Amino acid sequence: MLTDICAGLNYLHENNVLHRDLKPANLLVSSDKTIKLSDFGISRELENGESAKTEVGTALYISPERFNFQPYGFPADIWSLGVLLYELCCLSKPFEKPSDIPMCKLKSNLSEVRHEYRELVRDMLRIKPEDRLTIKQVIEKLPK
Repeated sequence: MLTDICAGLNYLHENNVLHRDLKPANLLVSSDKTIKLSDFGISRELENGESAKTEVGTALYISPERFNFQPYGFPADIWSLGVLLYELCCLSKPFEKPSDIPMCKLKSNLSEVRHEYRELVRDMLRIKPEDRLTIKQVIEKLPK
């Protein structure tokens, strides 16, 4: 399942597209049980290393830089992917309220996340965008 999500996000990023609204409601399960990304209504193509500035997306999934009205890029999607993975592992959202996001104030520590995904979630939920993994690095670190 996570492999499918990452493959879709990798395709987008390779084609310079930010999804900007990764969340469970925007995942579709096909008849062959593969996961497809959906709802590209607020996605955005970036050209020549530009950053996005528009504040769109779902509050509990937006990255700290987006929350703080700063320019953002592909690391913002990685943050959302980390929130999504946390939620899939724990069956709850990692943040109580949006104001917890800028300091990455999780509801609980990462001990609730399945062991094989704990480091991956931690590396996606880094406050500084430059400290987050790229989608290629996420794919490399996926448990086999």
